[in-house]
Formats: sequence, structure tokens, C-alpha cells
Amino acid sequence: MDYIAVGPIFPTATKQDPDPVVGVELIAEVRRMTERPLVAIGGITLENAPAALAAGASAVAVISDLLAAPDIEARARQYLAALKVPGN
Repeated sequence: MDYIAVGPIFPTATKQDPDPVVGVELIAEVRRMTERPLVAIGGITLENAPAALAAGASAVAVISDLLAAPDIEARARQYLAALKVPGN
């Protein structure tokens, strides 16, 4: 296993019948159990992504917040800057 996906962290509209929201607390709980990379998924936005990372996620998976942006590339660059991704 290369990574563990944890979610949905926040409410999401991407799936018709999403699983119950688990919140950032589950990220912290799973982080205490493993050193494997954790990917937070579900309802991730530019505004709440930092909370997922602060809770212990190694990365975030973003769908709707990128696809809903008028300029996907610009929104992706906002993520890279806000999350302080090296090289950006």
C-alpha cells in the first residue's frame, strides 16, 4: 500500500451518496497509527485544506474546488502557494 485515503473529511457534493463526514479528527487518529502517507479527500477547498494538513494529512485530493474555478490553472497555483509546496 502506497498511501491511505481518509474521508470524506468535509461535506462533499462530488458523489451522489457520500459516506458520512469523518472530519479532521480522524486524520489525527489515523496519523497516530501509521507513518504511511495520508491523503485527505472529500470536500477539500482552498480554505479548509490547511486544516487537513495540520491534522496530519500528507496531501489533499481536490476535485470540485478545482473544476468549479473559472481558471483551473490559477486555482491550482493558489493551492500550491497557500500550501507552500516546494518550488512554487
